[in-house]
Formats: sequence, structure tokens, C-alpha cells
Amino acid sequence: MQTFQDRNGISAQHPRLLSATMGLALAFAWIHLAEAGDSTTGNLDQQLRNTLAAQGFTVTQTGGDVLVVPTANPDQLALFQSGAVEGVWTVEPWVTRLEKDAKAKVFLEDKDCITTWLVSSVKFLKDHKDLAKKIVDANNELTQWIKAHPADAQQMLVAELKAETKTEVPADTVAHSLQRIELTTEVSPTLVQKAVKDGQDTGFIKGEANTARLIEKL
Repeated sequence: MQTFQDRNGISAQHPRLLSATMGLALAFAWIHLAEAGDSTTGNLDQQLRNTLAAQGFTVTQTGGDVLVVPTANPDQLALFQSGAVEGVWTVEPWVTRLEKDAKAKVFLEDKDCITTWLVSSVKFLKDHKDLAKKIVDANNELTQWIKAHPADAQQMLVAELKAETKTEVPADTVAHSLQRIELTTEVSPTLVQKAVKDGQDTGFIKGEANTARLIEKL
């Protein structure tokens, strides 16, 4: 789930982003946006660039209408609060954190996307298919456990976020964020196609791609 956020919404004194027919219109010529991750080739980056380009914006890292700044998720709050960025394109629980701690407002929510993928190289699948199946089975088991034990899962996630990001994310923030996340082990061919098309449209994936070959049932 990706979300544009803005501290003040629409303001006559300091206009920022306007929502328009499920898209965005730019209220002034130059805007900084922070996005999740530190890569310009990830699916979040590609989806953000396609969303902006579809509304007619020129997106670059050094000029144009919009400057996209890849950032680590924990750093987004401070950047947003300081005014260093005007909006954030990110996932949970960082969306909820921005809402609670920076009074951010959700502009645009894309529920039809995959934010976490379980992937493997072709070579690994070919050489270690039995091990790959065990990993898939463990992932399925974990997903079902999280659904059956939400309170325990939330406690573990709070601890894991602190260990991984050195950031204290309150339990109520995590609990609220999980309401926006759909946990599933099903792979949607349509969403895989969408992600690949985002990569093609932004120029990170060259040529045609048979997405049916990207999905392996174990």
C-alpha cells in the first residue's frame, strides 16, 4: 500500500498536492517527495514514478516538477516534520506513524499492489527445489499463525522493528497499521503483471516479459 501524505492538506497559504480523479495535480512547480527504500529500482519507486508521470509530471532526481528522494523508512518522519520533504510514498507501519506523529493526511491509497515478495533465482529452484518448497511451506505456516495470533504477532513486530530499524514504533501504531495490510500466500498474476509493467514504463525493465513464467507453484 502506497500513500501520499501531506501535513496540512490543501492550504491557500502553502498549497501542496490536490487529489484529482484518483490521481494527483501539482499545486506548485517544485516538490520534494520521500519514498520508502534506498533504491531507485524497487517496485515502490517505479510505482511512484508511474503515478506521477500519468498525471503529466516530469520526475527526475535532479530537476523537473518532482524530486524523488529515496529514504529509509525510519527517516521519513523527521524529514516530513522538518519540511525537507512535502510528501511521502511508503507502506505500513510508517503510514500510520506519519499520521499519528506528524498529523499527516492520506491522499492516495493503492490497495492493489504487492509490497512483499517471496522470490528465488531460477538456478536455486532448479538445484534445490525441495528446500525451496520447505521455505514456501514455512512462509505459509507463518502467515496462518499471524492471522490466528494477531496480539502475539503485534508484540513480535514491535520488537523486530526496534531491532531492525533502531526505531521505537508504539504497539497501538502497529495494531492500527495491520488493519490496512492483507496477509496472503496467494500470488495474483494480475498484480505481478502490473508490477512488471511499472518497471517497463519507467525504463528499468527492458523488452517484453512473460510474467506467467515468474510464478512457480511448489
